[in-house]
Amino acid sequence: MRLNIHPGIAHDAKETASHVGMAHFALTGPPGTFCSQCDYRSKGGCAKFVQMTRGKLRMFPSETPSCKYFTPKQLQLDPTRDDE
Repeated sequence: MRLNIHPGIAHDAKETASHVGMAHFALTGPPGTFCSQCDYRSKGGCAKFVQMTRGKLRMFPSETPSCKYFTPKQLQLDPTRDDE
């Protein structure tokens, strides 16, 4: 669900790209990054939002541009793999 934006007020791209459940406005993270690439992305929502608000996890599209709390996902190395 997008933010509830008043139709009589001018809004910028950050506000119109943002969704309820994000920790901050979309387009405030590193250029070209998306929520799907963030370590806080959890079960279709944002764990940072839950941590900050102590609210429920709210689902929103993974292709949403990232916010200022963007943290790149950590690479998961396979300890059983031997590349030698």
